Amino acid sequence: MENIVYTINLVIHNLAAVARAAAPFYQLRMVNERGKHGRAIIYGYDQSIERILSVQPRLCFAFIVVLIVTGFAFPVIYYAFHGHWREASSLALAAFTVKTLLVFGGFGIVLYGLYAIDPKIQALFAQSHYAVVHLGASGGTNSQAFCVNAGGAIVGTADTTNGLPHAFLNSGCSTAPTCRARPTPR
Repeated sequence: MENIVYTINLVIHNLAAVARAAAPFYQLRMVNERGKHGRAIIYGYDQSIERILSVQPRLCFAFIVVLIVTGFAFPVIYYAFHGHWREASSLALAAFTVKTLLVFGGFGIVLYGLYAIDPKIQALFAQSHYAVVHLGASGGTNSQAFCVNAGGAIVGTADTTNGLPHAFLNSGCSTAPTCRARPTPR
């Protein structure tokens, strides 16, 4: 029975360690892939990436808590089945101490990022005087803005009903329902 409990704890511990270490790398890859699409805003795609990235600190926090709990569970499992603490060499105790300090260090970094850095980033976004505006299209399915001036005039291209791109100019665009891509006169 002890081996089963120990193995289950070990599996959970290792899965949490892998997930905690791998998740940031997968998200970095996602951001790098997004960069290949250029500066054009792909509203649905960008919004989904932002939702995924905003969950990352909480996932790391949860994985670190699981690492701490399962890490301390190993000696507790031994004690529960044997009635005394297992003797360990000084090397094993040193490795356990270093590992524990690293886990608590990761925990501290995540807490700092979550409660010190992230609120500052969110405050910067809140101060922004810009908003993402859905331009619509000229009967087609796609539009792309290339430039917005200080007066809010937007220039870009939009697909027409036949699927061909056409230049457009929007001036005074402030909200999504009133902002539609209109082809410029030829």
